[in-house]
Amino acid sequence: MSIYAKTEGKGVRIKSGLFLATFLFFLVVSASILERLGIHLFNGQINALTLSSLLVLVLLYVPASQKHGGKFLRSLDFVLIAATLAFTVYYIAFFESFMTRFGLAQGTLELFLGALVLLVTFETTRRTMGLTMLVLLAVFSVYPFVAAMAPGLLRSNNSSPFEFVGQIWLSEGGVFGTIATILPEFIFPFLLFAAALNVSGAADFFKDLSLSLAGKSKGGTAKAAVLANYFIGMISGSSAADVSTTGPLFIPLMKKTRYSGEYAGGVIAASSTAAQLSPPVMGAVAFIMAQILGVPYAKIALISIIPTFLFYLALLMIVHFDAAKGKLGMLKAEEVPRSRDVMARGWYHLVPIAVLVALLIGHQPPRYAAFGAVLAIIAISWLRRKDMIGVRGLRKMEEETVSSMVSMGPIVGAAGTIIGVVGLTALAFKLSTGMVDMAGGNLYVVLIMGAVACLILGMGLPTIPAYIIVSVILAPVLLQLGVAPLTSHMFVFYFALAAMLTPPVAISVYLVMPMTGTGLWKTGLAATRLGIATFIVPFLFVADPNLLYASDPLKTALGIVVAALTTASLAIGLSGYLIRTGGWAWRAVLLAATVVVLAPTPFIFNLMAGMPFVLLLVWQLVVRRPGPAVALGARK
Repeated sequence: MSIYAKTEGKGVRIKSGLFLATFLFFLVVSASILERLGIHLFNGQINALTLSSLLVLVLLYVPASQKHGGKFLRSLDFVLIAATLAFTVYYIAFFESFMTRFGLAQGTLELFLGALVLLVTFETTRRTMGLTMLVLLAVFSVYPFVAAMAPGLLRSNNSSPFEFVGQIWLSEGGVFGTIATILPEFIFPFLLFAAALNVSGAADFFKDLSLSLAGKSKGGTAKAAVLANYFIGMISGSSAADVSTTGPLFIPLMKKTRYSGEYAGGVIAASSTAAQLSPPVMGAVAFIMAQILGVPYAKIALISIIPTFLFYLALLMIVHFDAAKGKLGMLKAEEVPRSRDVMARGWYHLVPIAVLVALLIGHQPPRYAAFGAVLAIIAISWLRRKDMIGVRGLRKMEEETVSSMVSMGPIVGAAGTIIGVVGLTALAFKLSTGMVDMAGGNLYVVLIMGAVACLILGMGLPTIPAYIIVSVILAPVLLQLGVAPLTSHMFVFYFALAAMLTPPVAISVYLVMPMTGTGLWKTGLAATRLGIATFIVPFLFVADPNLLYASDPLKTALGIVVAALTTASLAIGLSGYLIRTGGWAWRAVLLAATVVVLAPTPFIFNLMAGMPFVLLLVWQLVVRRPGPAVALGARK
């Protein structure tokens, strides 16, 4: 369901005009046109303009209440818009002054405007992310004033209102600080790229390509859904976009080939969740990670390749072994398009992706790489008359981009507030020291504590705030224990995504439920089981950093072998099937072997953990006769 209020008559034209103006403004900023025109602004001033423009659009077009309207609430919207304009103009006008006093607020006016910043951030957060995020934001905002009364590790010195306002509004670590730079630098260009591909018809090509590659195999419809979610996810970076694109086609197809609605929904939810993991276009979390760590976005995309491969390998193997029990998911040959025909019709959709990857590898700034890919999409469309992107197509690209951008404003504002409070109170240092003491210096106890924290927070929060809150606390802990910052942030990233699959608040599952007509718990548990690699892969790359950095080719290759055996053991253990049905004893041994690989044990011992898989294969080929098979996920 759209978060936007309905507009009619002149309102449609006004909204369209404001969206166009916002799009052009972001384009001018992101493409560095201001500098080329001789207009030089500080980064903080640009951040204030870009973030505030999105907050204004939220106040204009996301209703204060979905149930009640009226003149009072509408008047309140315009009061908040006036407040946004006031603190933005003041910030831009006196920006250089803030820098000379290191972001410390002065005078009653700045305290008042700082309170307005907090009020607007609270309200836009409530409208776009709900009450859970609002309550969490309120807790973080109150904490600096009561820190002296907090228990144990949370105890700290109280902050003055001037320090608080200076930190969350006027400093580099606040709402208009470094975190807001991601809006024009990363999010806008890549959302534009995703919108351009959507307008060009690339999604239909990838869906047909997935069917042509997997449709005739065991579990073909489910495998095709997984592949389609990967292909579309790697260019959208959005789980919601994945579900809305692939769900309407593949859920009916899976049901047609004897899959239950719960299993079909689980396949779509699990494979679409990984959209944010899939390079080259990863989700907004990857952009924020690049900004927080100060590393090139291309590096984050590069180190994500092997973990993403392992996730999809595990998912495809689970789907395959589940289907092999009862020959589920197979389409007739005439129902599956030929790969040759699909490529002949749409090969050119691969060119913009190749352009994007080439530019990123060539060390071009990510925004210019995205713009180059967008220009490639438009240019290629003009070579084929029926696919030509004209004025209407360009307007659709603009509307889709801005519609997606609007909700990012409150997310960035909330993230800036939380990061500011953590920096002001030294909360991360206090909690990290306490966690190391509680865990007795044991790395894996700390990892489990961080994973649980991610899952709990992720039950009620979007991926981005869950990632930010846990990473600012957990990353210093893991650094003390010898884990590289980028590795620790990737660990938190994976578990923030895993929370999207786990009931009771499983966002990806909620998105597929209307398409499947199934309940939350059965669909959520199916999605969690299918996407279980999300819980396993992070431990693998912490145990063997070569799976991220590939610094030693031989060790990386051996690490991939161990990880592949681990995912195979996991898939067979969950499915209870390899070539024939396996008993519970074998399943228990295989799942135990998976746990052994995750433990901090020598490499050879980890490699030995793959032996149960080899022995089971030999046993089923040579010794055991076929037994009855009941396919998990089959429709009754």
